Amino acid sequence: MIFKVDGQCPKCAKKGKKISLKKMKHHVDDISYLKEHFNYYICKNTHCEVVYFNIMNEFLTHQLNKEVGYKQSSSSDALVCYCYNIKKSQLNENTLGYIETKMEEYPCACGTRNPYASCCLGEIKKLLKAKRG
Repeated sequence: MIFKVDGQCPKCAKKGKKISLKKMKHHVDDISYLKEHFNYYICKNTHCEVVYFNIMNEFLTHQLNKEVGYKQSSSSDALVCYCYNIKKSQLNENTLGYIETKMEEYPCACGTRNPYASCCLGEIKKLLKAKRG
């Protein structure tokens, strides 16, 4: 018998970060699977195919309406900045400065547009660090 733990990813067993149902509705392909009475979480493990989960369900990368650029399996065309349309293939040392300049002129909407429901800068820094080796 397999026991699931609320807040723990059912695939990789990493602790998830809570996300609101309202925010998930922007990213899940078929919202009929979303239920009001559950806590939902984000799996930020880049090697795991699960993006969202709860005690009963998991939502994999292919069940979202956009590719999640932070996941290891994502293509180079996947977005990593959802507010200013920056793809994984466009990442370089100038990316952070470019985004910060854009944010000053046009405030971001990361809480809604980003599947992780948070600012992309932290994830982009991790991707750049990994790219450098």
